[in-house]
Amino acid sequence: MNQNNSVEISVVAPVFNEINNLDEFIKRTEAVLNTIQKTYEIILIDDFSTDGTREKILDLCKKNKNFKSIFL
Repeated sequence: MNQNNSVEISVVAPVFNEINNLDEFIKRTEAVLNTIQKTYEIILIDDFSTDGTREKILDLCKKNKNFKSIFL
């Protein structure tokens, strides 16, 4: 791991009404990133979802410092 806590890998993912798929995406993406053993962030860009995706992203960001959000 990088010792100065800078982000080494950024994953940027646009989402739109993905409440049913977000958990699986996160599970698979984190599994791969954890095997690489580099510091990372996952940036989720919500494009006006209407199915609860926004709330799910906000919850993920509160629970995990590696998650960032952008809301259009």
